[in-house]
Amino acid sequence: MATFVWIPSKDKDFEWFALGQCQNNGFKYLKRSGQVFGRDDLLKKYVVEWKTVKTGDHVMIGGHGFATSSQKIAWIGKYPHDDVVSWTFDELAKAIGGLTVTNAIASLDFTLCMCWGADATIDDAFAGKFASALKKYNVSGTVTAFPGKMVIDGFSGQIVINGTSRITSAANKYKGAPAKLAEAVAGGKVAGHQLGENVALTFPIPSGK
Repeated sequence: MATFVWIPSKDKDFEWFALGQCQNNGFKYLKRSGQVFGRDDLLKKYVVEWKTVKTGDHVMIGGHGFATSSQKIAWIGKYPHDDVVSWTFDELAKAIGGLTVTNAIASLDFTLCMCWGADATIDDAFAGKFASALKKYNVSGTVTAFPGKMVIDGFSGQIVINGTSRITSAANKYKGAPAKLAEAVAGGKVAGHQLGENVALTFPIPSGK
């Protein structure tokens, strides 16, 4: 099984994240439609096309989660917050569905590298909605995501997870937050899943009709 990193829209932070994953872990970077690389762009040496991806491979998708909504994933083309592109879970699934049909890929395992992708404290988790939507586009496999806040290390491009929900990641960040906020995730569970040591949750893509 090969691992690939895909950033569906321009985002400097997540392209840095992708570079760190490729340099440190030997992953490949999936070029998005229309993406152009400069002469000194370090990502260039890791670039492959979607036709390289095979059934059963692993695709990491990088993007920003929303603190107040589990409906969308976003990319910031220009900082601080200009040129923002956001997709719903269904739009992301539709894009994946088109790529898998074009490249004859039957099944993939996805990891959503986004803040609160598996958190269900305000609504059903984005990852679960994305997994259900993928079924509609005839994609099988799994979706893994983090319930906490994902922080990209500025030097290595690696990720650090802060907290196990929108609530606990806020409690970790703001020293004055009530200590009992962590209890909002009862028994360490989110959406019926038990949190593991790696604070990642996996949602199977539904099968059948």
